[in-house]
Amino acid sequence: MRSKRSLLVMWKEMWIQHLRPSGPPREAPEDIEAVRRCYETILGHMEEVFAALRGGKVPELDQVGQDVCLLLRDLREGDLLLTQVLMERKASSLEAHSANVGILTLKMGLTLGFPEDILIALGLTALLHDLGMAFLPPKLLEKEKSLSPEELRPVREHPYRTSELFRKLLPSELGWLAEVVVQEHERVDGSGYPRGLNGEEVHELAQVVGAADTFEAMTHERPYRPRVAAYRALRELIRRRNRDFTSRIVKALVDSVSIFPVGSLVRLNTGEVCRVVRPNRRHPTRPVLRVLLDDRGEWVPEEWTVDLEEYPTLYIVDPAVDEEVVERA
Repeated sequence: MRSKRSLLVMWKEMWIQHLRPSGPPREAPEDIEAVRRCYETILGHMEEVFAALRGGKVPELDQVGQDVCLLLRDLREGDLLLTQVLMERKASSLEAHSANVGILTLKMGLTLGFPEDILIALGLTALLHDLGMAFLPPKLLEKEKSLSPEELRPVREHPYRTSELFRKLLPSELGWLAEVVVQEHERVDGSGYPRGLNGEEVHELAQVVGAADTFEAMTHERPYRPRVAAYRALRELIRRRNRDFTSRIVKALVDSVSIFPVGSLVRLNTGEVCRVVRPNRRHPTRPVLRVLLDDRGEWVPEEWTVDLEEYPTLYIVDPAVDEEVVERA
């Protein structure tokens, strides 16, 4: 096993020397397939980490650091990885949730303009933020009803377990992340756990991971509740800004995924139901859409893409159409 020191040096050198992005954003079919394989590879590594912990073994984090560098490269080259997260609406496993939170968190870190060493630290924290959950009984995580106070106790204590693992497994230079990850469920109004910290006591990086974690959880199914449409999830986080997370962190999330996130179903003023396929960073209310249903609710026979920036008379009147509308058509 490599020394902790050499791991950190290797990760930084990999990013700085080999993985800086170059060229235009990737959108071709072969690029989409490459990003899908990248996601599945990282998901496989997360499964290995959690399997090792459940088996009482020490997980190898060498590959996880490399995964952070790969994610940064792909996120800087385009939004295909982010689309992978936003388009999936089914329940995510603990491992998939960790990968998704890693992607969302790094996108927010790029939006906030963090330097490369902080981005690497942030990515590691996000991918590994739920390590302590590996020791909870599966039936507790799969329960379809609300947890009792007794069942909630170990869930609310898992940040301490994760923090302990960070101290044992991460390079000494990253030991400070143990204090960041233990705060991931804290909220700036003091309503979080495990310590009930508030205001500036909650580390900014913990807020970034926490916001990504919350958004990912809200927009994916859970055994005890259905998913929330991405637009409604963002609206709720905006409503609770400066209570859960600061305005700066909430704005970074909104700017990262767009007010109409990729994969969202929307309805136009002319009646068509469309899926958002690409955000418009300059004019967030004018995304690129793929028309699915016409104004009578019938499937459009051929692929029809509309860039709202080119059609000033068209606009979105319903930003959160339920998926059942398309499924019933």
